[in-house]
Amino acid sequence: MQTESIIRNIIGVEPVKIVRFPGGSFEKKTEFKDSLIDIGYKYIDWNSLNGDAEGQSRTVDQLIARIKETSKSEDIVILMHDAAAKKNTALALPQIIQYLKDQGFTFKQFDR
Repeated sequence: MQTESIIRNIIGVEPVKIVRFPGGSFEKKTEFKDSLIDIGYKYIDWNSLNGDAEGQSRTVDQLIARIKETSKSEDIVILMHDAAAKKNTALALPQIIQYLKDQGFTFKQFDR
């Protein structure tokens, strides 16, 4: 695939083949899931979020509060967005990271 080739050339290693379905894959999109697996991809869903997609302009405090509400599992994958309109997500990130570390979470990259 062309995108994979470009990424490989830039970073010097085979890119991780992970897809996140817009809206999640929860109990749907079975044919797409099977097709991805057949060509060597994995898909990932989130089980925690900061709420930056739940309203127009969430404050830093609201984003942090939403993480606290939704980070109840032992292993979490957090949904956050990096669009230009989501400036408060970037501002909240250091506090979110510190909160999660204080709760005993560690940060890892997805396996190849």
